[in-house]
Amino acid sequence: MFAPGHRPGLSRGREEVNTYLAHLLLSLADGRFYTEHTEVLGATSAEVFAKAEEEDTPRHKVQVYRATADHRLVSFGVFSGAGERQSL
Repeated sequence: MFAPGHRPGLSRGREEVNTYLAHLLLSLADGRFYTEHTEVLGATSAEVFAKAEEEDTPRHKVQVYRATADHRLVSFGVFSGAGERQSL
């Protein structure tokens, strides 16, 4: 029996989002995110669009937009803004 207001499948969706975010944060912490996506990240929307248009397949265009979205999600959602990336 479900509790009032319970929606089946809702917790599974939350788990998937949490798992995705955990993997994203891990890739940022170990540096893998930047080594794999530095060439497609852009500072402005115009730069991101230009990089996406340089790609030859829809799959590669999606990778450009997804990497940029992930970077901005973490930059603005977890930290205080874009800032400058620095290698240690």
